[in-house]
Formats: sequence, structure tokens, C-alpha cells
Amino acid sequence: MSRGLRIVLSLLLFAGAVWQPSEAPAATACEQARVDYDRALRQTDAGQALMLLDGVIARCPSFNAWFVKGNAHRMLGQWDAALAAYQQAHEEAAEPRLAFMAQAYGALMQHRLGRTCEAARTFQYLRAGSAAPLPSRLRAPYEAFERSLAEAPMDADEMACVLRVTSNHKALGVCPRLNVRIPFAYDRAAIDANNRPKVAELAEVLRRVHDSAHRYRLVGHTDSRGRATYNQRLSERRAASVRAFIVGIQRDLQGRLEARGEGENRLLTTDDTESAHALNRRVEVQVLCQDG
Repeated sequence: MSRGLRIVLSLLLFAGAVWQPSEAPAATACEQARVDYDRALRQTDAGQALMLLDGVIARCPSFNAWFVKGNAHRMLGQWDAALAAYQQAHEEAAEPRLAFMAQAYGALMQHRLGRTCEAARTFQYLRAGSAAPLPSRLRAPYEAFERSLAEAPMDADEMACVLRVTSNHKALGVCPRLNVRIPFAYDRAAIDANNRPKVAELAEVLRRVHDSAHRYRLVGHTDSRGRATYNQRLSERRAASVRAFIVGIQRDLQGRLEARGEGENRLLTTDDTESAHALNRRVEVQVLCQDG
């Protein structure tokens, strides 16, 4: 697929959205902006599409135009420009679902720019305000974020940053959580030798962020294959296996670290591929900064 065609497909994400300018400028200006917006959606050259969108925004700013501009910059790998466009889309959003989408794609750009802790926290806040399962407005950017972490996991400093309870967490009533990539083999709960350093690193992270006022929960997850009842037990065994390993290293966490399983109930992705199944086989760390 050519880059131009990929741009078009990305631009078309909001082609069917209702044209909703944020205010009511002169009718003729918005009419011309709508014409140029439609032209931008059909444009195969990203540079030309961006020029058209700049004109649209100058005459009749809207969520649609800013969001599509963010998509175009994202497809070109222009992370700074994409982030700025998504931030403007968030300002123009007239509905919560649109604001959530702009924030989610903005968080993905933060991650691309190396601001992984900031991105992870944004997703924490967004997920806390969403019902399970993950809503469609968050699924694509969140899966892209998690896939990226699976390929290049966080280091200890980044994990500690994500798990620290901040004033924003407290103000919003959100407790930090982090998916840790511990690649369990299919139908296995044991931590193999290759993955023990990763769990030891997690133990060190929990020691560093340890707060006597908080408890921690390890939540095991499975992929969607197999019977639900079996997967529930498997997820519990995975969480218990990681807990035992961590407590063996950091004994002061024994009374503050619990284990629980969620089976296949909270999949990160529903794709039926081996890489997707591996993404779902994980252990999540939750800080219980409230009763839970």
C-alpha cells in the first residue's frame, strides 16, 4: 500500500462525521471550508491535504478538521505536529466521546515522542472514565500503545514513574496501573528462566515506589482460547506465580501484595493472531490507593 493511499485511509476515518464547526462564522466561509474539507479527504498527496486543512481551519475551525490533520501528520511520522493537532481537536470537541478520542491519540503521540510515562498516565485517566470492555474510541490507540510496549518494554525508571501516585491521581480518584510484559507460554503459568530478570526488575520497581499507605494487586490475564473457567484458574495461577517470585525477593511486600485473576475477561485485543494472543497473556500491576 502506498503512503498516499495510507494517508487517504487515515483521513477517511472521519469522512462520515457530521460537519460541526465550533462556532458560527460567516456562512459562506464555512460553506467553502466544507468544500475544501471534502477535497482534503479525497486527496492522495499528504502535503496537499494538509494545505487544504490549514485553509479549512483558518476559515471554520472544527474537531473534524483538526483530528484529520492529526491523522495526516501521524501517518507521516510527524509526531510533534500530530500531537499539537490532536490537542486542538480536543479543545474543539463538542462531545465527550470525541474529546476522549483526541486525548487517546494525543497520548499515543506522547509515547512516540518518548514521553511514555505521561502517555501511560493519560491512558490510565481515560480508562478510569470508561466502561469495560474498552470502548471503540480508545481501542485502536490503546492497542497501538500496548503493542509498542511489547516490542520495546519500559525500563525500571519508566515503570516506577507510571506507578507513583500523583496529585492528579488523587484529584481524579484514579489508581495507577501498568501492564507488565511477562511473556507466559500458551497454557503455562510458570515464569521461565528468560523472564525471571523482568520479574526481578518489577520487584525492584515496587520496592522503589512502595508506600506504606498503599497495597498492590497483581492481576493475571489469559488470551481468549480455551474454556472461560479454565482460563480463570490459569490467570490466577499466573498472578500467584509472579507474586511468589516478587515476595521471595522483597519480603516486606508480602502483606501488601495480593494476586487475582481476570481470565479472558479483559482482553487488550480481540485479533485472532499469535502476536495478539501473546499480548493478552500478561500480568497487570495495580496500586490500591483506595479501598479495593
